[in-house]
Amino acid sequence: MINALLTLVVYAIILGVFVWLVHYLVDTIPIADPFGRIAKIGVTIIAVVVLLMLLLNVVNDGTLMPRFR
Repeated sequence: MINALLTLVVYAIILGVFVWLVHYLVDTIPIADPFGRIAKIGVTIIAVVVLLMLLLNVVNDGTLMPRFR
């Protein structure tokens, strides 16, 4: 269980860096206002969904690998 939690922390850090990088690039590159805002919201929603999936997998069976049945 400890290994799964440590892996979850590593995944969360990687996901956070990715989200920060996308937000930084959208702010740096001049994009029209609605498109930049939509990109930020989309990346944030996808990151939250991925994080929730990882948390549910840890709670389910203590591993982070998805089960394909």
